Amino acid sequence: MSLDELAVLLTEEEFLRCHRSYIVNMRFVARAEGCDFILNNDQKVPIRRRDKQQMKQHYADYLFSSIRGRHDAL
Repeated sequence: MSLDELAVLLTEEEFLRCHRSYIVNMRFVARAEGCDFILNNDQKVPIRRRDKQQMKQHYADYLFSSIRGRHDAL
Protein backbone atom coordinates (compact mmCIF):
# COMPACT_ATOMS: atom_id res chain seq x y z
CA MET A 1 0.00 0.00 0.00
CA SER A 2 1.37 3.41 -0.87
CA LEU A 3 1.56 6.24 1.65
CA ASP A 4 -1.03 8.15 -0.42
CA GLU A 5 -3.46 5.24 -0.07
CA LEU A 6 -2.79 4.98 3.65
CA ALA A 7 -3.29 8.72 4.15
CA VAL A 8 -6.78 8.45 2.65
CA LEU A 9 -7.68 5.73 5.16
CA LEU A 10 -6.49 7.76 8.14
CA THR A 11 -9.52 10.00 8.55
CA GLU A 12 -8.83 11.10 12.11
CA GLU A 13 -7.71 14.71 12.29
CA GLU A 14 -4.80 13.74 14.55
CA PHE A 15 -2.92 12.29 11.56
CA LEU A 16 -1.01 14.74 9.40
CA ARG A 17 0.90 14.11 6.17
CA CYS A 18 3.77 16.44 7.01
CA HIS A 19 6.22 15.22 4.36
CA ARG A 20 6.05 13.06 1.25
CA SER A 21 7.57 10.19 3.25
CA TYR A 22 5.89 10.71 6.63
CA ILE A 23 2.50 10.75 8.31
CA VAL A 24 2.64 11.84 11.93
CA ASN A 25 0.18 11.11 14.74
CA MET A 26 0.00 14.45 16.51
CA ARG A 27 -0.79 12.79 19.84
CA PHE A 28 2.90 11.82 19.94
CA VAL A 29 4.35 15.19 18.90
CA ALA A 30 6.06 16.99 21.76
CA ARG A 31 6.73 20.20 19.82
CA ALA A 32 7.42 21.76 16.44
CA GLU A 33 10.98 22.99 16.07
CA GLY A 34 12.42 24.52 12.92
CA CYS A 35 11.51 22.23 10.02
CA ASP A 36 10.76 19.21 12.23
CA PHE A 37 8.19 17.79 14.56
CA ILE A 38 9.92 16.42 17.67
CA LEU A 39 8.17 13.33 18.99
CA ASN A 40 7.79 12.36 22.65
CA ASN A 41 10.72 9.93 22.22
CA ASP A 42 12.94 12.77 20.82
CA GLN A 43 12.85 11.45 17.24
CA LYS A 44 12.56 14.07 14.51
CA VAL A 45 9.97 13.92 11.73
CA PRO A 46 10.62 16.39 8.90
CA ILE A 47 8.06 18.96 7.78
CA ARG A 48 7.76 19.93 4.10
CA ARG A 49 9.57 23.24 3.84
CA ARG A 50 7.08 24.79 1.44
CA ASP A 51 4.19 23.98 3.83
CA LYS A 52 6.03 24.58 7.11
CA GLN A 53 3.79 27.40 8.38
CA GLN A 54 0.61 25.57 7.36
CA MET A 55 1.77 22.35 9.08
CA LYS A 56 2.71 24.18 12.25
CA GLN A 57 -0.67 25.96 12.24
CA HIS A 58 -2.46 22.63 11.78
CA TYR A 59 -0.54 21.28 14.79
CA ALA A 60 -1.38 24.39 16.87
CA ASP A 61 -5.06 24.01 15.93
CA TYR A 62 -4.93 20.35 16.95
CA LEU A 63 -3.42 21.28 20.33
CA PHE A 64 -6.03 23.96 20.90
CA SER A 65 -8.93 21.64 20.05
CA SER A 66 -7.56 18.83 22.23
CA ILE A 67 -7.09 21.18 25.20
CA ARG A 68 -10.54 22.64 24.64
CA GLY A 69 -12.03 19.13 24.45
CA ARG A 70 -10.49 18.18 27.78
CA HIS A 71 -11.78 21.41 29.32
CA ASP A 72 -15.31 20.82 27.97
CA ALA A 73 -15.28 17.29 29.41
CA LEU A 74 -14.70 18.62 32.93
